[in-house]
Amino acid sequence: MKEDNEQTQEEVNKVWENEWQNGGGENSAKTLFGQRLFIEGYPVFKKYIPKDAELILDVGGGTGRYGVKMAQDLPNAKVMVTDILPESLVIARSLAQEVNAKNVEFCTEDVRALSFPDDFFDVVFCDVVIQHLPDVENAMREMRRVCKQGGVLIVSVNNLWNPHTIHKFLMGKRYRYGYEKSYTRKELRDLFFGHHLEIVAMDGFYPAYSIFRLKMYWKPAAVIGSVLNRLNRIIDPWTGRFLSRHFGFEIFCVARKPQQKD
Repeated sequence: MKEDNEQTQEEVNKVWENEWQNGGGENSAKTLFGQRLFIEGYPVFKKYIPKDAELILDVGGGTGRYGVKMAQDLPNAKVMVTDILPESLVIARSLAQEVNAKNVEFCTEDVRALSFPDDFFDVVFCDVVIQHLPDVENAMREMRRVCKQGGVLIVSVNNLWNPHTIHKFLMGKRYRYGYEKSYTRKELRDLFFGHHLEIVAMDGFYPAYSIFRLKMYWKPAAVIGSVLNRLNRIIDPWTGRFLSRHFGFEIFCVARKPQQKD
């Protein structure tokens, strides 16, 4: 795989343009909401989204499944789903139309230069986007800028301490999504501290997903992954979600933008 400093935004865009254009018939609500990673991840994210949020931004929303689901679950909120590629927003708009989500809008946006005013959104949500970006610092500055004072910022990444990291290493340049940085909890936490955000929680989910998704290469992986996931669900409540928080396929940070002092 390429080193971080060799990647350009144009290369990132090309990878995902191909991904969205080659999606075929796999973009129905049943498929997008039925994917294992979404089923496991969305309830965990949802715990940290205030029920009284009025304006929610989904940055780099891709297929739009998270933003559209938030719009369904929070009918009094307005959700803005953005992506740098219009190809992804075609999928997201179709999903919203299929499930009749009226309180969601779509806009082509570059996270490095968002068009929204300062202190605008109650919640800024960004799922597995920054790990692909060559300009993470500017992306974080922009997400912080458009988040209201006292608002919530949620950013997720792939976890370095998950078997998925080994899979990416073995795939090398053949890895489907191109370069993708894996983060440790400390790296993600330090990124938030560096942008003067008050960390509320760090969480994660689905440690066994990296095993389960190998079913495309080895069929028994589906059974092994499912068994490991069930075991994790039994263990997590007794350990404060230790395995999910530390070894989840995805880890994420939840923070608040501080109120300015008079």
